[in-house]
Amino acid sequence: PYATLMYSIGSGVEQYEIITPQYTKTIRIKAVQTSNEKTGQWRIFDRNIESDFIKAFGEKPGRLMSVAIMGDADNTRGSSRAFVADLELIELGE
Repeated sequence: PYATLMYSIGSGVEQYEIITPQYTKTIRIKAVQTSNEKTGQWRIFDRNIESDFIKAFGEKPGRLMSVAIMGDADNTRGSSRAFVADLELIELGE
């Protein structure tokens, strides 16, 4: 299976901490925001996916296969709502 790097907005971890879920070794989660202080406000997240992947897995990623935007609050028995606009992927030169 493919390695998956996920970005998370939530609480209970340090900002930019990389989490390895207990149920799989092929997923890493990087916390990009860890407080609820900006709830209800638009935010911009600018990430270097390749650099984050190397930090998370210790090696360069293969070809990007897909991008998914999800909301997930079932583990905390809560709810979530998010709006996404202007998602842009930019290939950086070597």
